[in-house]
Amino acid sequence: MGNDSSAELEAARVRIRELEGDLARERTKGDAYAKMLASVPASVIQTDSELKIIFISKFGEGYVPAEVIGRYVFDFAPPEVEQMGRAVMLRVFQTGTSEVMEGVGEMSPDGKTSRFRTYVSALDDSEGHRTLVMMAFDIMGEVSREAALEQSEEQLRLAAEATGLGLWSWDISTGEFRWNSRMHEIFGDASPLNERAFLARVHPEDMPIVQEALVRMRQTNVLEIPPHRVSREDQVLRWMIASGRVIATRDGQSDQLVKRHCVGGTLDVTEQREMQSRLMHAEKMEAVGRLAAGIAHNFNNMLSVMLPTLEKIRRDAKGGPMPVGIEEAHVAGWRAAEMVQQLMTFARGNVDSNVVGAGEGIIDDVVRTALLLARTTFGEDITVEERIDPLGHHLVRGATEIEQAIVNVLVNARDAIRATERPGTISVDLREGRPGETPTHALLTIADTGSGMPSRVARRVFEPFFTTKGSKGTGLGLAMVDTVVRGLGGTVSCQSREGAGSAFTFRIPVEKARTPSPMPRKGDGELVLVVDDEAVFLKTVNAILQEGGYRTAVASSTETASKLLEERSEVALVLLDRTMPGCSPMDLARSIRRERPDIRIVLFSGRELVDEDRDAVDDVLQKPATMSQILDMVRKTLGRERSAAF
Repeated sequence: MGNDSSAELEAARVRIRELEGDLARERTKGDAYAKMLASVPASVIQTDSELKIIFISKFGEGYVPAEVIGRYVFDFAPPEVEQMGRAVMLRVFQTGTSEVMEGVGEMSPDGKTSRFRTYVSALDDSEGHRTLVMMAFDIMGEVSREAALEQSEEQLRLAAEATGLGLWSWDISTGEFRWNSRMHEIFGDASPLNERAFLARVHPEDMPIVQEALVRMRQTNVLEIPPHRVSREDQVLRWMIASGRVIATRDGQSDQLVKRHCVGGTLDVTEQREMQSRLMHAEKMEAVGRLAAGIAHNFNNMLSVMLPTLEKIRRDAKGGPMPVGIEEAHVAGWRAAEMVQQLMTFARGNVDSNVVGAGEGIIDDVVRTALLLARTTFGEDITVEERIDPLGHHLVRGATEIEQAIVNVLVNARDAIRATERPGTISVDLREGRPGETPTHALLTIADTGSGMPSRVARRVFEPFFTTKGSKGTGLGLAMVDTVVRGLGGTVSCQSREGAGSAFTFRIPVEKARTPSPMPRKGDGELVLVVDDEAVFLKTVNAILQEGGYRTAVASSTETASKLLEERSEVALVLLDRTMPGCSPMDLARSIRRERPDIRIVLFSGRELVDEDRDAVDDVLQKPATMSQILDMVRKTLGRERSAAF
């Protein structure tokens, strides 16, 4: 019996050692599981059926097991998360299926939170008891990166919208494009074009540069298409530039790099091109203006000799037979003077009430002359109806400007009719405004049966640079018409209806024709110094003044004039040309003002003066001037008190 007891005791000891070994192995295995769970970038949580935590692989910073084990899982989440989370967990507990949920949870006792994506599954033990196992991943970094990416994409979108850039992706192998919304706006198409359709829209003249850019892209992986014209879906031609880069991707079968996509952007530069064209036109017009100013100045000097001479011949006739051609030469001379005034206006680049209106004309003659000029551009498809009341007793200032304004409107009417591609009519109606009103106005209406304009366009026809003729128009014609008419104290308006023609109505101030003014009374022998670099002009003015009862001295330069003023203390008035090469007439005028304030100064000029020049002279006589205008100005200036501001 003793032996049996010893055997049993030994067997018990062996069993204990086996159990201890098993326990050690289980502990080792548990440690391995714990290490594995600790290495997983997630927290593994097990809850019972009441959703209380019975196991957790990782504790947040600052938490200890006693503060977590046995706690309700939603003690560590905001209240707004509990309702959604409880519903998910109960479904998993009841059905045994797995689900995923996202929500905010606490990471430490101080309330620091993060966003978790949690995978929830059911776990049944050997006795059939069900628990929940959750694997919670901290996705705060991922959320932050997604938010940063969305912000970056939004900033890129806003930047693209701000620049007006259309973005696209081109599959080179298929020729298909993908567009953003701006590309649809630029091209006016609801669906992206493919490569063939795009090339069909390119203007034929620009096709070589586009094709050259495509060839170069296949060699350099860089696409740069300089400004080129593309026809939109609505047939409107627009200027565009495009830029892109080829992206190489791997072929799915051979794993080789292949050129499959080009990504880039397109910019509509039509407005910039038009502005550039207008700038070039303006620079060209400025150069032409300088040339016109030079021509007008020289022509003015010639007319300043011709017109007084013709006037003297007419006066010398004294009612007798007029030499053949003198009257016609006199009229032609004044028409030339008006044209010179227009050239000077053009050279300045502006029109104002101080400049417009140097020449006069009978209003119905002005209208008929404008019609005669415009008719030369009409074809047989245009019929002109005239209703011109005889207003021969009415004069209009700025006859040449008004004539050109009327021609401009008539030519526009011609173009509007031709745009309809059918015959049309232009009617011209001239009549007196309200009889008896002061001042008197003439009403001129020019109407056509052309294409007409929508109201939004008709409201803008007098705006500078506004045109409906595309690159063929400058947008200056009707703007100049409006400026000229307003400069004369009148108005011009437009009424139009799309498809029904347009009507322009001028309200032009006119005056009753005056009888020629008598010659001013003769001078009393006062000494007048004439300063001009044109010898013929000096001779003509010298003769006019001497015939008018004045003594004269002449100088062809400011230096000679200064010496004469030192030698001749009796000089009462200086007639001074505004423009003489190689010297400064205005410096001479200011010198006279300082040293000889008793001397009157009249400036011969073909243009208006700036304020600082006005203070240096008593008056201005516009070139060309008649014999009577010259004598009248001298007599008037000598007979009044000197004033620096006239």
